[in-house]
Amino acid sequence: MRVRLKSLAKQTGDPLLVAQQNALKVLINSAYGFMGARGVMWFDESAAATVTEKGRETLMKMEEIIGLTQRVLEVDTDGVLFEILDEDRLDAILDALREETRFDYELDRYDASLVVSAKNYALLDGDKVVIKGASLMNRAQPQYIMKLMGELVRRILELRRDSSVVDYDLVLGFLEESAAKISFNPSQVGYKQLGKQIERDLRNVSIPHR
Repeated sequence: MRVRLKSLAKQTGDPLLVAQQNALKVLINSAYGFMGARGVMWFDESAAATVTEKGRETLMKMEEIIGLTQRVLEVDTDGVLFEILDEDRLDAILDALREETRFDYELDRYDASLVVSAKNYALLDGDKVVIKGASLMNRAQPQYIMKLMGELVRRILELRRDSSVVDYDLVLGFLEESAAKISFNPSQVGYKQLGKQIERDLRNVSIPHR
């Protein structure tokens, strides 16, 4: 039911459908959480383990079926992120998944992706950048670092969208140009404190190379 509501919400933009599918997501996640929590009325360790086992089996089956004709990039509890190599096989993949797992599926398409690790990736959806995980966007970092990282991720995604090979010389050039434009308000941060913060940040920076 939630997959159907989520699909309809995406097609229509109806806020009621969005709220309904989000409510079902919270309900499903909460039910699973209560099954694995000792001391509550719905605690059932065996049932919680069965859910985990079924989820693992389903993900492995998804990766197997999709990997036959497409390039799998990342697998986690949100689903399988893959590069489309054979457009004509997509419907057959969905049919095979439904037959093998008895679940319904939806296919979300994006213009480009940047995968760092499991549950840490960025997607380009038109002009919108979707970022998952703290590796690419950590709110504990200073604001200027977050802003620079967001711009850098967008730039890499746009390059990936426009070309199958990313020219990292362009990425480094963009990084240097953006860093030079960062300005600070001395009334908000003392010069000495700011200098120490920048020094700490620079010691932790890693620059990608080809």
